[in-house]
Amino acid sequence: MGKTVAAADMARGHLAGRWAHVANACLLAACGLWATAASAQAPAGTPAKARTTAAAAAKNPTGFNIAPAPAWVLPVPVDAGLVAQLPKAPLQLLVIDRQTRVEAGDETRYMRAVRQINETAGLEAGAQLQIEFDPSYQKLTLHKLELWRNGQRIDKLDARQVKLLQRESQLERQMVDGRSTASVVLSDVRVGDRVEFAYSLRGANPVFEGKFVDTDWALGVRGPTALLRYRLLAPQGRAIQVQADPSRIETNSQVQAGWRDTVMRRTLIPQFQSDANTPPAAYLPDVIQLSEYADWADVARWATRVFTPGGGAAPAVQAQADTLAGPAADAVAERVRRTLDFVQNEVRYFGTETGINSHRPADPDQVLKQRFGDCKDKVALLVALLKAQGVVATPVLVSTGFHDDVARMLPSPLAFNHVIARVQVGDQAWLLDGTRSRQTGPLAERQSFGLGQGLVVDAGTAGLSSVPDGHDTLRVAGEDRLVFTSLAEDPRLSADIVYHGDVAESVRHTLDAQPASELEKQFLDEYTRFYSGAQLDGAMQVDEVEGHNALRVRLNFKLPNYLRLVDRKTLVGDYGLPGLVQMLRLPDQVPRKLPMVLGSPGIYRHTLEFRFPEEVYTSEAKRPFDVVDPNFELHIAADFKRASARFDGELRLLNEQLKAADWSAHREQLVKLWPRLMGTVNVPTIGPKEAARLTERGKKDNAETLRVLSSRRTKVQVTAQINLWVAQAQLDSNRLTPLLRAKILTERGVQQDHLGQASEAALSFTEALKLDPSNSEAHAGLSVNALMQRQDALAIEHASKALALAPSDSGPRYTRAYAHYYAGQPEQARDELLEVLKNRADVDRGYATLWLHVVSKRLGSDGVAATQPFKPSDSKPAWPYPVVELLNGTGSLDQALAAARADKDETDGRLCELYFFLGQQQLLDGKPQVARDWFQKAVNTRVVEFVEYALAERELQKLAAR
Repeated sequence: MGKTVAAADMARGHLAGRWAHVANACLLAACGLWATAASAQAPAGTPAKARTTAAAAAKNPTGFNIAPAPAWVLPVPVDAGLVAQLPKAPLQLLVIDRQTRVEAGDETRYMRAVRQINETAGLEAGAQLQIEFDPSYQKLTLHKLELWRNGQRIDKLDARQVKLLQRESQLERQMVDGRSTASVVLSDVRVGDRVEFAYSLRGANPVFEGKFVDTDWALGVRGPTALLRYRLLAPQGRAIQVQADPSRIETNSQVQAGWRDTVMRRTLIPQFQSDANTPPAAYLPDVIQLSEYADWADVARWATRVFTPGGGAAPAVQAQADTLAGPAADAVAERVRRTLDFVQNEVRYFGTETGINSHRPADPDQVLKQRFGDCKDKVALLVALLKAQGVVATPVLVSTGFHDDVARMLPSPLAFNHVIARVQVGDQAWLLDGTRSRQTGPLAERQSFGLGQGLVVDAGTAGLSSVPDGHDTLRVAGEDRLVFTSLAEDPRLSADIVYHGDVAESVRHTLDAQPASELEKQFLDEYTRFYSGAQLDGAMQVDEVEGHNALRVRLNFKLPNYLRLVDRKTLVGDYGLPGLVQMLRLPDQVPRKLPMVLGSPGIYRHTLEFRFPEEVYTSEAKRPFDVVDPNFELHIAADFKRASARFDGELRLLNEQLKAADWSAHREQLVKLWPRLMGTVNVPTIGPKEAARLTERGKKDNAETLRVLSSRRTKVQVTAQINLWVAQAQLDSNRLTPLLRAKILTERGVQQDHLGQASEAALSFTEALKLDPSNSEAHAGLSVNALMQRQDALAIEHASKALALAPSDSGPRYTRAYAHYYAGQPEQARDELLEVLKNRADVDRGYATLWLHVVSKRLGSDGVAATQPFKPSDSKPAWPYPVVELLNGTGSLDQALAAARADKDETDGRLCELYFFLGQQQLLDGKPQVARDWFQKAVNTRVVEFVEYALAERELQKLAAR
């Protein structure tokens, strides 16, 4: 019997908590299902007892025979009509035919398959034949191996080409089953060939005491399948139950000459697609089940005989039991714990499952001597040791894949793949697992949960019993603390995650199986989902929780640039509750047709606390959030203090799986609640004292504020003055990291430039660049500032740096064009403008066209001709196109003046631009006195925030120097 896969599965999802028990139905057989028929994936037989003799073995030293098919086999032809309906695929299965004949103490299982190879991708699977069998009780006979090409039959059955291998395919699971593999690799197989083979296995596993059991997965694993047939031929008196889903599998039965002939057929089977999120029981409708056991009581009686050794405890077992019992004063629970520790840790897991040992445990005395065994061996020893101490203990058969769905199966030993022990301690019955070697702590924290229905191995058992579901069991508790020593510095995040019970065991297994660095990386990957750029700060710490079956993982993270600036007023940081998000995360897929595994039912908690060094909230508040759903309950309590915020979340997962019909509703529910599991924390950029000063400054009776604002000429200047006060308050609050401080300094510089405070603005930009040399906005601002202060080389330098950092930003290219123009480099200015005008949006804006006209005239070219290719998209273009038309001679001054005055709020700025370009036109036309008048008019607008204002001042200074 195979070892439980629960721990290994949980290790793959220790963070997410999604324990994928087995990905698909065919894997169940490979992961410890006691005995199965061959899947469609590979031709193999089901255990059967062979009537072999020493003489027969001597005749056939190869381990197999070659002979015609038995006379009782009824051939089934390839149905061309069905084949024509198969979807295209590299490999198609035209026929899978399994026939089983049951006799007294004997079974013969016949298998025939026809494969069609259609593409190169199907050659590997189509040209290999592997037959697994147990030579301790089975005999293999090969009947046919043929290749059909262009209607011609090629016989490929050659004993010399059959390799008998002892592969032990389950050795990595610490199991030796003694099975052999007859392997044939066909030569000269081509696309278009059809491969047909047939063989039979004779013999019955004596562990079933002459009763017949079988399961067959009616799935098209290797490719789409035209016909799958299972035929059972048994004496009429044998009460063999058959279970097959009538919606998928057609079943017919007839009796003739004392034999019952039952045929099950499934046609046009699509190729099986594995889905790790689908519970194994979802594939039960694809299973053909056969069992001669009348009911679960019958199975329990069989199991009782299998698990009950003859006589009492062997001397060595009794001696070990006495040692484990310890002082007489010790409580029974403590004795049980010591005994469980011994079996889990001193008897290593290793299974020998050849023949009858597939289900019958080794004698406890033998297991104790060899100090190894699989689940049934370890449970047999655990039960024997406890009974020798007077403790009531009984084996319980369970399924690690089917859980509650065992009740949907035929009563059969094949329904189970694992065994645990029920141990009675006073009024309490514990379900304990001898294979879980990574358990610690008291019995209450070591019980097996979530295994659904089990079968107690007792002659008096009448049916299945429920295993505790674990709904009220704490599985994971995480606590994150995000601490700021200063809001001007990046915070540190510490995470303490405590794993309980089987989840703790899975993490221990993971740490044993891989370097700690791999687990660290998994944690980092998970946390960076919520905290972008998070970095581990020091090594992960792992500690056992004293006195519990629990493990604590501690991690520390750096959060570079955690807070970001939003609307230049609020600091925002992302957060999440990973422990809850992981359990509620869904695969991104269309509505499902099959159920989906949700995870292990139980309680999952996650807490996040923000700690600030000063008050960031003006009031305190509590905000509960609760969702009650058929599949889970979610409770989140948000508690905001003035200098802290805390989020306490608890998820109670109620169901292990989700019905396919409930997928859409469940997904919609999660989409609605996701914002509660992750979000942003908001911190004002301005502290309480600075905010109070701003509030005071904004009061209507503040004469100084009114005086300053009333001195401003335009709305832009009024807004700039207010923004300047806000920026200064932000800087004085000392809540900004260096990069964010650089942003606000850049903002302050822009506002200062808008107010005509060029020198002060230059200092702001320079200070910003000291903090963040890669701040493209600061370089762009400093380039404009330098241009306004007539420092053309500096303007070109910083505009170039801004463009290198932000190539798509056209603003620095405009500035560089202006600077080249005033530096006496009109050719470079023209080239810059032409580069700008490659962008249709800049053509529609019109300013590059205006400047191209001016630059072209400066170069002695025709400004009208130069701008002709750059027409705006709009038939009635907005400002400044009236100025372009005026310069080109297609518009009048009156029209341009009317357009400038059309928007009252924009009038002064537009007039400044109009006057400046009229001055440029007159200057280039050789009329400096007229140009002076226009430049003076531009300066008289007092719109110091406009580049044209500063350039008009510059032109006036040059004209005055003539």
